[in-house]
Amino acid sequence: MLHSFGHPYAGRTGADWTSLTHIDVVGTKFDIRIDDRKIMERGRFLLQGES
Repeated sequence: MLHSFGHPYAGRTGADWTSLTHIDVVGTKFDIRIDDRKIMERGRFLLQGES
């Protein structure tokens, strides 16, 4: 999973703000919850066949 912090590259994203720095972070083995529902555990999606 890639997370980015800082400069939004307004020409590509349409953002109306700026920053002097930009940092990309690549993480592994994340747990992700949305509305108290876990959808990823240790970097693997738990959702199967949902639409």
